[in-house]
Amino acid sequence: MSSETPDLLSRILQAKYELEICEEPLKARLLANLNTLLDQAIGTRNLSRYDLLEALRDRMAEYRKVRRRQERPWGSV
Repeated sequence: MSSETPDLLSRILQAKYELEICEEPLKARLLANLNTLLDQAIGTRNLSRYDLLEALRDRMAEYRKVRRRQERPWGSV
């Protein structure tokens, strides 16, 4: 990953989250978007999409927690 790493990482986490919560008709398009972002992050490294997602597992869990807290209608109670 290059100097755009923080932005690309944010976009990957957002795309993964959106895929997880989307309705079925949107899944194919959102999966394609996630795969494109993963491929950009991987570049020419000897790494699979699965490997990258596994490496991001803890960050994804934290991202998920924050997003769910933000989406609660009553705030962060």
